[in-house]
Amino acid sequence: MIGVENESSLHRALKNMYSGRGGKTEIETDGYVRDCVNDSDDIIEIQTGSFAPLRKKLAELSRKARIKVAYPVIAEKRKAGGKV
Repeated sequence: MIGVENESSLHRALKNMYSGRGGKTEIETDGYVRDCVNDSDDIIEIQTGSFAPLRKKLAELSRKARIKVAYPVIAEKRKAGGKV
């Protein structure tokens, strides 16, 4: 698979969740790798860092399909041992 060596476990888990049962992950199209495509042919990009690397990719791919960007946000942070 393309680029999975450096992805985090969070990125991998979100790709699997958002692609759903009929979806696919790591699809190369037009020189870009789509994180996942769901059964409705929507492109889902998982971004756990800066949005800057997505600028050109989103501009290009948005001409061909709907794109959703998933950006996880920490709702609650716990210290080691489970204490908040």
